[in-house]
Amino acid sequence: PEDLHEYDFRKEGVLLGPAHLTGKIDKMIIDKQSKTISIVDFKTGSSYKTWKTNDPKLHKYKQQLYMYKLLVEGSYTFADYNVKDAYLQFVEPNAKGKIVDLHVDFDSVELKRTRDLAIAVWKHVQALSLPNIDKYDKSLKGVLEFENDLIKNSP
Repeated sequence: PEDLHEYDFRKEGVLLGPAHLTGKIDKMIIDKQSKTISIVDFKTGSSYKTWKTNDPKLHKYKQQLYMYKLLVEGSYTFADYNVKDAYLQFVEPNAKGKIVDLHVDFDSVELKRTRDLAIAVWKHVQALSLPNIDKYDKSLKGVLEFENDLIKNSP
């Protein structure tokens, strides 16, 4: 009964530097006693068993979970909580008929990079400084190069 579904952070006043964050989280499992939260993001389609290092789609999924951690921990309502776990739950059963959960192990370096990227994107949008993406490959390598350039060249 303590779990929250489709929680909307629109009125939570979450800021990362100048960047205003909002969003809805599919499910939050809240432990009021330990002041911890587990985030669940539901996904449809084919499931993944591991975080493949070369898949741009999984990279974006992982970034989404990191952003949710920043969103929750930066919110007014949950400021004194710690996001201890976050995972994707693929709602369509795999070939063996099982629902697959893919947990992320939060890393402080990756959390900082995600924060820096969110701030850089905010600044680029505010300045209407939208870079040309033609030179970037659609592979994970190209995605990472683009993200690094956004951070490095932030207005």
